[in-house]
Amino acid sequence: MAFKISFQPDPPQMESLPVAKITSYPLEQRDYRPYAQNRICLTPKGLVLQMWAFEVSPQEDSALRGVFGLFPQESEVYLSVTALSTEKVQVELLRDGSFFPLPAEVREAFSVHPFGGEDLQGVYWGNTITITKELIQGVYGGFSFEAGNQFKGNFYKLSQQPPSPHYGCFYPADFAGNPYGPASMGDFLVVDY
Repeated sequence: MAFKISFQPDPPQMESLPVAKITSYPLEQRDYRPYAQNRICLTPKGLVLQMWAFEVSPQEDSALRGVFGLFPQESEVYLSVTALSTEKVQVELLRDGSFFPLPAEVREAFSVHPFGGEDLQGVYWGNTITITKELIQGVYGGFSFEAGNQFKGNFYKLSQQPPSPHYGCFYPADFAGNPYGPASMGDFLVVDY
């Protein structure tokens, strides 16, 4: 079943959106499975992602990543958005499991708003990231933001550093092979409500 993405005003009402929860850690042999959540919507400005994880003392490489196939003319190219616990955000292109910088003319066409705190679920860190339509449509003639359109993608929670390396995903991903390949992607559907 496709994860639904709706249109929102600017600024979006993120609290009203469904949540893509990362609870699957297929390689985890221990009990370290940080709970992470993601929201995604479309606004007049572009694609808005809100990604956050519940970790008290995250490693510097602790990352939340969204990978989206927004380029119909290049089905094997994905837009990768990675938010690190250090508040750094990387927006790159992903092809054949390798990451590449965006073209210079669109590299800065996104905004980042880090946040963090504590609630009844625990201590969390995260980012709200807006990726402009111009960035998406400026690379390979990107995705058309219309109801009924669909694209492939996935959300990930990752860290390689000890003492708690982990690899989590929203849709099932092949962490033993290529976690960013077509078999590791699920459907995202734009809806008009």
